[in-house]
Amino acid sequence: MKKRGIIEGDNPVIRYLYLFMKNIVFIFCLCFYACHSTHIPEAKNKVDYKHLPHFSSQKLLPQKFILDSIVIALPEEDILSSMNGQFFCNHDTIYFADKQLASLLLFSPEGEFIGYRLRRGNGPNEIKGLFSIVPTPEKQYIILDESWRIYTFNNSWEKINQFNIDWSSKRTSVEKYSQIDPNYHDIYEIQYSNNCLRPFSEKYLVVPIVTEHIKYNAYEKASHFYGNAYTLGLLDLSSGKISSMLCQHSPIYQRYKYIPNFQNILYDVYQDTLVFSFEADPLIYKMNLLDGKAFSFGMPGKDMNTNYRETNNFEDADKNYHRDRKKYGYYQALKYIPQTGILFRSYSKGGKAGGNSLQVYRGNTLVGEYGNLPDRFQVYGYMDSWYYACAAPDFENENLIIYKFKFE
Repeated sequence: MKKRGIIEGDNPVIRYLYLFMKNIVFIFCLCFYACHSTHIPEAKNKVDYKHLPHFSSQKLLPQKFILDSIVIALPEEDILSSMNGQFFCNHDTIYFADKQLASLLLFSPEGEFIGYRLRRGNGPNEIKGLFSIVPTPEKQYIILDESWRIYTFNNSWEKINQFNIDWSSKRTSVEKYSQIDPNYHDIYEIQYSNNCLRPFSEKYLVVPIVTEHIKYNAYEKASHFYGNAYTLGLLDLSSGKISSMLCQHSPIYQRYKYIPNFQNILYDVYQDTLVFSFEADPLIYKMNLLDGKAFSFGMPGKDMNTNYRETNNFEDADKNYHRDRKKYGYYQALKYIPQTGILFRSYSKGGKAGGNSLQVYRGNTLVGEYGNLPDRFQVYGYMDSWYYACAAPDFENENLIIYKFKFE
């Protein structure tokens, strides 16, 4: 007769005590790791904001701002769209990337509907979702869906690659929980509150990242988090891994204890240059992606309500997110136009002043600032001597609106 081990015995008291002691040992080990891993290392690839050179000037030019709009009545033109998505330009075409339908709507610069591209599905040239999309100089399109999947399509809309972003590491779950280190890729994920993707060379895609580690976030260890957690990752398109991480939050975030509703990074990439800022920061930063050298410039927006309400827990921040975004001013987007050498930064004033404005920079100099613009006004492209922009959707009337403007 085979002898049974203690856990296989018939005595329920002994079995209970065994399982109880086993759990106690596990909890003790977890606590041991936590208590002996309180030191959080500094980020290895830090932006030295304190010693960055600052070059900024203002020379407002007497230019007239001419704004026009093209209203596309979706029901009348029998165009199917959820109106939830993003606009972008490529060559002589305007695209609207519809997130809900996982499809692209194509328009001419005059607003004439051309047709649809892409659709949701599991077929050879279909996608499972569409969170963000960006064209590349190599005449390709890179798409990110809501599940960390990356798709690459050629100019004929044939899928040439698909993969899941690889965040894996050799660390155990206990180590990830207890041994906090902002330099480990495995504590980060795509920041889905930011739909900006930008190609860098033929090999990389710059993506927004965030860590929501239970013990290391905008609420827990907030000062260290803002000073060390990375906000951007360089995704290697050949390996599917994050090859490097960069850009901590700027020093403006050390003035507040908790402002998670205004922590997004704003950025654009042209050639080897990264230009970036943050929703609460009046400064703009330029960084050479090859050698890491950087400097700052920029002027604060006019009449912005930046007396931010601080929160101390996720529930409070989430409950007040939309209210905060209306009440307080913040910077909304950066867009560099290589054809004209102009950098645009849009911002919301918030508070009683209200309204949206647009700053215009040439080099490091503010050369124009224009107010009374539509809500969430953001520049996305340039064609035929006109700059193109979008704003908040007109859901009530089911209109897609294409804005365009120029200076005279």
